[in-house]
This record gives sequence, C-alpha cells and structure tokens, in this order.
Amino acid sequence: MKKNRKKIAYLGHGLYYGGATTSLYLLIKSIDNNEYEKNLYITSCKSEQMKKDFLKHCEKIELIKMPHIYNDQAGGRTSLLSFYLKKLYKPKALVGLLKKEEIDILHVNSSVFPHVHKFIKKHSNIKIVTHVREMIPKYGFGIVQKYMINQIMKYSDAIITISDNEAQNFIGHPNLHIIPNPFDFSKIDKIQSTFREDNQIKNETVLVGMMGQFHKSKGHFDFLKALKIIIDRKETKYPFLFVLLGIYPQLPIWKRVVKRLVFRSNYRQEVLKYIKDNNIGEHVMMVPYSYEVFNILEAIDIIVRPSLAGDPWGRDIIESMACSKPIVATGTSDFFIKDGLSGYLIPSGHPEKIAEKVIDLINDSSLRNDLGKQGYLKVRAMCDISEYGVKIAQIYKSLLNNKELLIT
Repeated sequence: MKKNRKKIAYLGHGLYYGGATTSLYLLIKSIDNNEYEKNLYITSCKSEQMKKDFLKHCEKIELIKMPHIYNDQAGGRTSLLSFYLKKLYKPKALVGLLKKEEIDILHVNSSVFPHVHKFIKKHSNIKIVTHVREMIPKYGFGIVQKYMINQIMKYSDAIITISDNEAQNFIGHPNLHIIPNPFDFSKIDKIQSTFREDNQIKNETVLVGMMGQFHKSKGHFDFLKALKIIIDRKETKYPFLFVLLGIYPQLPIWKRVVKRLVFRSNYRQEVLKYIKDNNIGEHVMMVPYSYEVFNILEAIDIIVRPSLAGDPWGRDIIESMACSKPIVATGTSDFFIKDGLSGYLIPSGHPEKIAEKVIDLINDSSLRNDLGKQGYLKVRAMCDISEYGVKIAQIYKSLLNNKELLIT
C-alpha cells in the first residue's frame, strides 16, 4: 500500500461507450498513482469493459444514486418542474461517503451535478474541481442555465473547461483553466487497421466517416443529405462509401412498443427510413458502437462532424486529427480546426456545403494528406496525455496547498 497519498474522488454520470467516458478515463489514467489515490463514483454503468479499464487506474468504482440536471447543447434539458424538485436534493450519502474515505478533492466530471456543490462545501472541507465538458446554453428564460453557472462559479475551488467556448460562462472565476481533452498517442502508434479487409472494401474506395452518439443533435440527417447531393451531382472521380459509426442496436420489441405508446420517436428507424426512401443504401455502411474505434478510424479517409449545435471541438475531432484525418465540421470555433488549414468549418444546417467540401476531398488525396498532417501537428501539441496529467496535477497541488494558479 502506497502511503501518504492524497485522495481524489471523481464524480461522473455514467460509464458507456462515448467521448465523455473516454475523456474521464484518460484523465484518471494521466494522474500519478504513486501520488494520488483515486476513487470513482458514478450513477450508472453500461460498459463492463470500460469498468475493467478504469479499475486499472483507480482504487475502486462505486455506484451511487443521484439525480442529474441537464441543460446542454446536445438537446438534453431538464423540465422546470423536475429542475425545482432536483434543486431540493441533498447529497447526504455522498458527503458521508467522501468523509468516510477521507477524500481531499472531489473532481466533478460534468456540469450535471450543480445541485451538490453548495451542500458539500457547507458540510465538509473538501475542495471541489468542476470539469465543464459541455456548453450550457440558454433555453426559455434561462432559469436552469443561470442556476447551473452560478452554483459552479460560486462553489468550485477550480473550474476546468475543455475549450475557450465553455469557458465563456465562467470568465471571472479566479481559478479557471482551459485544458483540452487528452489523447493517448500510444494507442495509434502501431495500429494496423483490418477494417477494409474485414469488410471487403477496396483500397481505392474513399471512406467518409461520421462517429458519435446516435441522436438528432449530431446531424446524421445532414450527413445523409450531403451524401444524396454528392450522388446526384456525379462529380466524384473515385468510388466512395459513407460510414455511420455509432448506430445503436435494434431495440427490443417491448421498448419499441412503449416508445410508440408515449409518442416518442425511434431515431434509429427514422434514419434507416431516410436511407431507404432516398435509395442511398448502397453508399452507406452502418457500424455499431465499437470498443476498437481506432481500427475503424484508421481506415477512414475523411471525417464529417455535421453537429446541429455547431460545436467543432468534441472527442471525435481530437481522435480524427490524431489519426491525421481531414475534417469537415459545422461551427465557427477555430479552437482545433483552422478553416482551410487543418480542415473545413461550415455553418450548421447546410448539407450542400458539406457536400462541396467532401467532393473536393474525395477527388484530391494530396489535399486530404495536407489537411490531415496539419491537424495531427495541432492536436499533438495541444492534447498529449503526458502533458495533460501534469496540468491537472498542478491544479490539485495548488488547492491542497491553498494556493491559486493564474487563469490559463
């Protein structure tokens, strides 16, 4: 047993295949086990494989019960009635657990727990680091947005945001840090993709990929509309295939029935229907969530992020740039992508503009290589996991020593 280690608790809203869980995993992995004892508390676990990987880098993982307050750019919104009820929640069990484990710092890995900050500060001396990984937009009168921002601002000893975009809500906090999500480059150093061979895809076929959670805000329909435009224009010099990575399996019959009874749409079926109705199936490949994402990503030639939120800085952006892939993304933020240098930025909701850029990239392998190389150099300088761990540890040390770092 390592002695005299400081204890860090990480609070997350779930383990599952996706960018948020991957970023949390790399965060915990980057922190020195010899210096810190790390516990993870989560409200759900949908991936036993991810859990096993986390346990390689932390002492324990414990499921806890705690409500979430959602207000994000992906469309997650907590109703006002539910919000007012959740505001009343007092995390007594969590505070008791943190005290029992003698936790020094609670690292809150999301903005969905703003209702716990005040209670923790009132009933303990535990330092709170809040990691804001999503935008907190204004919906309606902005009641939920204002509450979330105020609670995080007032009761966090340090705030970390993943880009300058999320940081805008917290300007003025004395311990605000902009630290891009990390990437472990050792994961791709020796990868030899078998994706094309496994799926009998010819080397001359240009693969245009989109990856991410399967919900409307990600922009799957614009991705497919762009494909339809490309097919109709007949301007490509090489064969191509659009790859949708992240489609979830068909729901059980009882779940489909329940969705219909409560008038909830089945997004998966809507996407499949669009593909069928527009006769584009021969140009589309659907790939389910995969734990071996780099085997697939390495084979892709072009990545598209057609997000309706216009947020070109997600984990798919980092992973694609790390794999030297040119990217067509929606939005105006050049935090990662410099338009025309390491990819293309276009307005959201314009599939015809996506089509124009993708056609150019399909037809010009040198352009793909040039943009991909610049993207790699950019993300290598910004997101290397070894430097990331040092930055996070500096924040921990400053809190434990009751010092403040300058805003970075």
